[in-house]
Amino acid sequence: MVSATTKKLSYPSKTQLQGYYKSIDVFWEPVTGADGYQIYISTSKNGKYKCVKNITKQSSSSVTIKNLKNLTNYY
Repeated sequence: MVSATTKKLSYPSKTQLQGYYKSIDVFWEPVTGADGYQIYISTSKNGKYKCVKNITKQSSSSVTIKNLKNLTNYY
């Protein structure tokens, strides 16, 4: 038998974005107790968000999201 526990953790408190041509770098402060992170984006603030990155290393605190559309706002 396998049992799993789910922890309710807070969002990263400090997030920084740096945009480039068709890509963006996302940086955050690591959350204590987190096993990984999921990065979601949408082209509309109240739109449907999709997961674009799954980071499984707890020590990771940045990721580059590529292949974005030029002149498009992302949330």
